[in-house]
Amino acid sequence: MFPFYFSHNLFLHLKYRPDSTLVDKIVKDILKKLDCRTSSPNLKGLVGIERRTQQVVSLFQVGDLLKLGIWGMQGIGKTKLVEAIFYHVLNGFQNHSFLANVREHKESRNLSQLRKKFLSDILEDENLDISTPTIIPSFVKDRLSRKKVLVVCDDVSELSQFEFLFGGIDRFGRGSLLIVTTRNRQVLFQCGMNLIYEAKKLNKYESIQLFCQHAFKSNHPIEYQLGLSRMVLSFANGNPLAIKFFGSPLYGKNKNYQERAVKELKQIPNPDILKLFRSSFDGLNPVEKDIFLDIACFFKGEDRDFVTRIMEACYPSAYSRIENLIDNRLWIPEEIYDVLTKNNGTETLTGIVLDMSKLEKLELEPIAFMKMRKLRILKFYNSCGRTLLFKELLSLPDELRYLCWEGYPLKTLPSTFHPRYLVELDMSSSNLEQLWEGKQNLVNLKVINLNNSKNLVRLPDLSTATNLEKINLCWCFNLRELPSSLQHLQKLTLLDFSYCESIRSLPSFYKATSLTKLHLSGCSKLFSFPEVSSNVTELWLGGTKIEEVPSSIECLSNLRLLDLWGCRRLKSLPTSIHKLKSLEKFNLGDCSSLETFPEILDIMERLRDLDLSGTVLKELPFSIDNLIGLKILRLNNCENLVCLPDNFYKLKSLLHLSLCGSSNQVVKNLFTAIGHLPGLSSLKKLDLSESNLENLPATIKQFHLLEELILRKCKRLKSLPELPPSLVYLDAHDCTSLEDVSSIKKLFEQELFCEDGSNRFLQLKFSNCFKLGEKVVGNDIDAYDSTSVQEVSSFKNLLKQVVFSKSLGWLFTNYFQLDQKAVRSPETPKLEMPFEHMVTALTDHHQASPKSKKRACIITCVPGSGIPEWFDFKSLGSSINIQLPSERWSNNSWINFPCFVASVAVSFLDSYEGKGFRITSECHLKSCNGDNHDLSCSYSFSFGSRLRDHVFLVYDGFVLGSSLKVRHQTIVFTMWLPFISTLMSGIRPNAR
Repeated sequence: MFPFYFSHNLFLHLKYRPDSTLVDKIVKDILKKLDCRTSSPNLKGLVGIERRTQQVVSLFQVGDLLKLGIWGMQGIGKTKLVEAIFYHVLNGFQNHSFLANVREHKESRNLSQLRKKFLSDILEDENLDISTPTIIPSFVKDRLSRKKVLVVCDDVSELSQFEFLFGGIDRFGRGSLLIVTTRNRQVLFQCGMNLIYEAKKLNKYESIQLFCQHAFKSNHPIEYQLGLSRMVLSFANGNPLAIKFFGSPLYGKNKNYQERAVKELKQIPNPDILKLFRSSFDGLNPVEKDIFLDIACFFKGEDRDFVTRIMEACYPSAYSRIENLIDNRLWIPEEIYDVLTKNNGTETLTGIVLDMSKLEKLELEPIAFMKMRKLRILKFYNSCGRTLLFKELLSLPDELRYLCWEGYPLKTLPSTFHPRYLVELDMSSSNLEQLWEGKQNLVNLKVINLNNSKNLVRLPDLSTATNLEKINLCWCFNLRELPSSLQHLQKLTLLDFSYCESIRSLPSFYKATSLTKLHLSGCSKLFSFPEVSSNVTELWLGGTKIEEVPSSIECLSNLRLLDLWGCRRLKSLPTSIHKLKSLEKFNLGDCSSLETFPEILDIMERLRDLDLSGTVLKELPFSIDNLIGLKILRLNNCENLVCLPDNFYKLKSLLHLSLCGSSNQVVKNLFTAIGHLPGLSSLKKLDLSESNLENLPATIKQFHLLEELILRKCKRLKSLPELPPSLVYLDAHDCTSLEDVSSIKKLFEQELFCEDGSNRFLQLKFSNCFKLGEKVVGNDIDAYDSTSVQEVSSFKNLLKQVVFSKSLGWLFTNYFQLDQKAVRSPETPKLEMPFEHMVTALTDHHQASPKSKKRACIITCVPGSGIPEWFDFKSLGSSINIQLPSERWSNNSWINFPCFVASVAVSFLDSYEGKGFRITSECHLKSCNGDNHDLSCSYSFSFGSRLRDHVFLVYDGFVLGSSLKVRHQTIVFTMWLPFISTLMSGIRPNAR
């Protein structure tokens, strides 16, 4: 039974109406309430709508009136979303009204009908008619202010529409909700919305699902359909309506038709799509249409600020007809080739953008641009070593606003070119020796980019470039002269002279008060510290020959980053360094002559990152505890450092400490400091690589927040003590003496069982730890009792064909059960020690109750070249295809298959030099009703040096959504690895 509450209006007339009228009114009221509680939208086929509805509803907060605005491009699903929200929250309101397609009701008469509908819905009075658009009678206002209502105003295009519908209405009842959808976000601000949500496009997986629903009437495509899906979705860009228009015509067609239709989309746009988005385009004013076409043709995907800068220079007040503009922009390589080589450009041409990689060669006549007097945008990019050929020096149009010519082949720009309108000049990787002779009118110029122009010798006089903001000249090796006019450019914010190896001196930048970033890294002939204003925030001086930092540096009150990396002549720092109160990052790495660091005489609370690696410091300042905000400290290869100061433990904010290559005494100092807790109690990452310790101090477990421990190339390290339970990453690569890692069993147990409720990713690296490979232990891996053996045998009969990629080599598989009895079996094969502890922990995890388990991921690796003997199924090919027996896929527990244990043995190619790679596990599930589900997970590795054969062991699982909780009949499992010549692996599904 539904509880019914009759409206207030119903009983206003109880005493004055006949019984028949009263009964009729009661019936209508009941039917209305029933309709509110039973009606709901048809969400079938609306991919992703439930997730988005929950996102929006979660933003609601109780208050007087919530005004929610939803905006997004046409076809993105705003109406479907607001409908879903409407029915989701409907029952919480006294009255409701949904005003659809407001954009189409532009005339006052139509808007009046919408207004009448709104008031009728909310006030339950069909005869109420208010003729004045902005004046509401006080009795109506009073009734509205006492009602908790839900109102949706869908597809509003102008503020005037909103004002006509709701003008004069001061407020609704407490807790009311007003939702407005629009394509134009600015309309929402004008309407006074206090919560704005952008309707998001579909993600990749949702897009594929929606496309397949319309194109193939299936949620998951087969292989060739997946290729079609990816091509179409690159055009649709997550727009649901576009995906529907692309997919629907393909349904029921044969494979050849579908493939041909998809390929034609690039040349022949779908007419429904053109009609859909044409209305949005037609709503733009003439200048906006011009800007839209320029961006669509020339600047798609470019930085917003960059595009804004160019457009502002091109359109101060331009008005043109859209019909003329469509043919006035060239971006198709073949068309550009014809225009430039046949000299048939016209005055109407306003832009050329050429991807030079699309043409084999292009020879330009001197008059190639002669007729293009209105050319504003010229961009040649992706030169890929291709050179444009010139018979003579060509001319360029003076109307250019944006000139980008990557790999420009001449030594100078044409002498007839007058860049008075030019906003951005980008000639990266050019052959320029200079831009031009003498002085030019450059009042509009904002950006100069000549990076990697290796022949550039000098810059011209830039005194007229009063609006210049950025200059990028990095990698201009032969640049020797900088004009003195640079110091007078008041709007200059960025100067990048990185790796200009010929620069010996700089002009003073003290008067360039807008300059915030100065890059001089790699200027190897620069001896003097630059003169800059106090507004500079970043100084990059690494690799220069600077010998001292002046005491006047204390005046740089806004300096946040000071990089002196590799300044090998620098011997000392001024005592005033502590006065840099804004400093956040200070890099002195590889300053191999730096002998002292001054005392920090005052608190420096903002310094977060300090790198002193490779210096010859003998001690750190006693006042180091004044760095109260320090989070990262690097002291790598400080060979002369003999100890840490007593106050070191007071660095309470320190998260990352790197002592790579430090002496044993320094490391012992560190662990002595642990006793002074809460000092160093925040430490999360500790790097002790290349130390000479034989054993880590047991007090390391007191770093109770430590997550990463790096012990790479600790050649004398023999054993590991009990490690902090917080640890999730251990790198012991190339610890060639390491033989006892029994303590890691606790880490496995911590990862597998619920203690703190967190899901973590445990990764342990023992690559090149060859003594671990030598030490083997009995009773390490499970055998089978009679039940397990019978169960495994049934799987053996099913695994008749195992396939794996020929480029990867052999695959060995075996499905087995873990149990305590098996672990004690004397016939059990032997394993390397890390695997022993992992398998023991997995045994306990397998037998534990589901409530005590948690989703976990563990990865470890040790030297080795083969999978243990109990992996006894082998074959060549690309994947393992498992047909499950009916008694298996009818058992609900089998849905938890995607938890697995895998072992992979790899032999690295000679070309592998230690760079990062990924192991990817892919699982394809096919249910008994024919549905397909694809899952994957991957793991990153990086070793930094060559490796011999190694064995990886992975315990992980795939996250299953509710849609995958079905009975599966077929499972295909694949593991992919790069850099290998042979591969052996095993996989075990494990019910959780």
